[in-house]
Amino acid sequence: MNPIRLLRLGLVSPLQTQAVYHMLAERMSVDEPDTIILCSPSAPYLCLGYHQSLSSIFDPDECQRRGLPVLRRRLGGGATFLDANQIFYQCIFHHSRMPAMLKDIYQMALSAPVATLKRLGLNAELRDVNEIEVDGKRIAGTGGGRIDEACVVVGNLLFDFDFETMTSVWQTPSV
Repeated sequence: MNPIRLLRLGLVSPLQTQAVYHMLAERMSVDEPDTIILCSPSAPYLCLGYHQSLSSIFDPDECQRRGLPVLRRRLGGGATFLDANQIFYQCIFHHSRMPAMLKDIYQMALSAPVATLKRLGLNAELRDVNEIEVDGKRIAGTGGGRIDEACVVVGNLLFDFDFETMTSVWQTPSV
């Protein structure tokens, strides 16, 4: 097995939380090292999945009023609110060094976060294909996809969550 490069970025700008793994994925070749990035955003922001529409998910006026930037990632998955109360893990591997089946890719990439939570004394499990749960409650978001030659799996572990901000910017149907 090839060595894996670990980048501990700490607190970085919202743009850097997305740009660094995208750049590494775009530059990935068979000769580049597989990389895991750990980071947290220095300020809150919103992130859209590749195929999502801003105005169908978030209230753009409320986002602007609150000064929340909205970034789009080149990976699928749902929209989310991200802040410093979360730690991100971003796995960027050459596709030839990853399993062929999606469920096996997630199993490989998410085994370390699950093991870490267990070492912390939490009853963590991988549910379905890519859901990390503790005592039956989802505590992490995950997403993945292919960017050029890279197979990318990203996720976050939530230490706390700002429900008030999230619900204020999320588009909800009128009753």
